Amino acid sequence: MAEKREEQITVESMQSDETENVDKIRDILFGNQMRDYDRRFKLMEERLFNELKTLRGETTNRLDALENYTRNEVDTLSEGLALEKKEREVDEKEIMKNHHDSAKSFEKKVSQIEERQGKNQRDLNQQILDRSKALTHEISSTREELSQTLELAVEELRSGKTDRTALASLFTEVAMQLGHDDAGPKGN
Repeated sequence: MAEKREEQITVESMQSDETENVDKIRDILFGNQMRDYDRRFKLMEERLFNELKTLRGETTNRLDALENYTRNEVDTLSEGLALEKKEREVDEKEIMKNHHDSAKSFEKKVSQIEERQGKNQRDLNQQILDRSKALTHEISSTREELSQTLELAVEELRSGKTDRTALASLFTEVAMQLGHDDAGPKGN
């Protein structure tokens, strides 16, 4: 095993030597170009780093500006909403006041109508009562007149007609005279 290990170390060292040799050859052949490429890569890397830094700065500035713009817009919208809310509250209060005033006006008009209707009812009742009294008075007057007229007519009839007893006396007298008259010529 030790031999194997030594062989392996020897193979590795040979490979290492070969790799160094290849690197030296490569350096000789491509060294200037590689250094030029390294320098270009470093410049590109610095330029990319600077552009990335600039881009980050611009992005940060734009994001800040966007955030400020958004915040301003949100504040403006919030103010607008608050103002609109106040206006709606004022409008709502005004509508409620108008509704309340309309309800009061309606109640007042209903009350006036009821009062007018009550007055008209009282006036109508008074007119009916007055008319009833007038008719009652007229009927009473007419009855009185008729009674007086009837009494006058009865009185006229009484005065114009003969009293029964007087008539009976008259008939009796006439009968007696007739009876005397009948008795007188026969007896003679």
